[in-house]
Amino acid sequence: RTDPAQRVAARAVCPAVAAVGGTLEPNCPDANPTDNLPDDDALQACLNRGGATVLAAGAPGYILEKGIKIFNNGQTLRGPDDAHKARLVAAAGLKDTMVRGDTITDTVVRYLELDGNRDARTASLGMCGGYRIWATGLAIRYSRNFVIADNHVVNTLCGSAIEVDGSDFEVARNVIEGSGHGLEAKDASEPWADGITLHNCWGGEVHDNKVVDATDVGIVS
Repeated sequence: RTDPAQRVAARAVCPAVAAVGGTLEPNCPDANPTDNLPDDDALQACLNRGGATVLAAGAPGYILEKGIKIFNNGQTLRGPDDAHKARLVAAAGLKDTMVRGDTITDTVVRYLELDGNRDARTASLGMCGGYRIWATGLAIRYSRNFVIADNHVVNTLCGSAIEVDGSDFEVARNVIEGSGHGLEAKDASEPWADGITLHNCWGGEVHDNKVVDATDVGIVS
């Protein structure tokens, strides 16, 4: 679907919130994607005000040492548009999900590039056994009516690139590459990572995603 206006779920209940396309101007000026300083606090302050947080594109990207959380219903977190994704990079010492929202509704996460920076996070490899939400790139859990679309998630350390638990949602047109290390039960004992992990999935639509080199399962429900 090349026309952004067509990039919405066909079912009225999935999701109730519209995944609006088009270009929006960045509105989080205190966070800087063009330096090597941590941006967690500035990004969190923008998210805490609610509404739409639009992040600018730039390199090396927004550095996350603590991870950021979505607390407000009706929240949008996105880059300017599909051609100018906002880049977020895990710092070497990050021991939390890069972006997470729990018990929220009417949420859109779109036009982001999340780099899990797995090669620089070797000190955390020993924590990668078993279930590891802390190493996931993007997680929306225990939530309803949300959209995760048109994102690019790369170099996930372990856990999952995108993790979902909820109802009436759309996960679409995301590109996921290089999740985890090695291949399960073949050439590495761990850490592995899924591409997309679906826990509870009521009335959800997961479609048109591209998963390359997920070391555990590409899309698991």
